[in-house]
Amino acid sequence: ELKELGSLKDFAKGEEIYAARYIGNIAYFITYHNTDPLFAVDIADPTNPIILGQVEISGFSDYLHPFGENLLLGLGYETDPETSERLGIKLVMFDISDPVKPSIKDFVVLDGTYTNAADNYKGILVNVKKNLIGFDTNNWRLSSKDCANYELYQWSEDGFVQIKEMDMEYCINQYYTR
Repeated sequence: ELKELGSLKDFAKGEEIYAARYIGNIAYFITYHNTDPLFAVDIADPTNPIILGQVEISGFSDYLHPFGENLLLGLGYETDPETSERLGIKLVMFDISDPVKPSIKDFVVLDGTYTNAADNYKGILVNVKKNLIGFDTNNWRLSSKDCANYELYQWSEDGFVQIKEMDMEYCINQYYTR
């Protein structure tokens, strides 16, 4: 017996929602067609949600995770803006300190065709207290020796810092790698 309380209409036409995260009275979500807008929506009054702000970046995020106060981590893929072809795995850090003007603090694109973490939230390690972000990468275009890695990153005010890249011994489904 679910009843619709409110809705947003006539925005991001032709795009699909790829990821969402609710933090307090703000809903953040990613839509995608050829670019990746992050929308900040005030849902304090669920009968009247209001878009507060947005920021656009190429590619898209499949997963969003709060990263301390005022930061939102996105994991997904970089894409070619003309063809939408996936070019690599993408980490992005959004500054959400002002939902009216969300911004991009940094992003990094990794060689790799796929990460399980984009489709399965259990496949990513995010530990804000230890400042760790970890996930698998798979590149089936490479030889089997190099096809699977585990990436470990930290966040600093200067941006993402890779602290470890580990080769996975066998190219198998790392669905629950974390």
